[in-house]
Amino acid sequence: LGDVYKRQGLIVALAVSVPHLLLPMDWSVAAAALTLAFIAGIYVGFTVIHGQEQAFVSEVSVAITFGVLALGGLVIAPWIIPFGLAGHAVWDMLHYRKSHFLTDVPKWYVPFCIIIDVILAAVLAISWGLWR
Repeated sequence: LGDVYKRQGLIVALAVSVPHLLLPMDWSVAAAALTLAFIAGIYVGFTVIHGQEQAFVSEVSVAITFGVLALGGLVIAPWIIPFGLAGHAVWDMLHYRKSHFLTDVPKWYVPFCIIIDVILAAVLAISWGLWR
């Protein structure tokens, strides 16, 4: 079961990464910023679905933080966005541990999301020339 979701994560990662290789830099940065802001809000959705009020505050706070990083990537420096995606992968990993401060997510979701975060961060960093 886990391998299926990892393969699906890889497929999604490639699907969201390839356009960045074809888009002009400013469009790629804008699309990546929107992606980072969107994925940051997914955990908030999980708290609403599960009715986890204690986790809601921490998830909203972290989502806002990633939203600020996405905005920073637009207005300050693009490298902030791959950094934010890598940070989101760490945030994903923290959800493996059960805590009343973090929302419950399906077990398959964490590796699925980590794969997407890491691959997209690497593709952006390489395609934007941030690793030269």
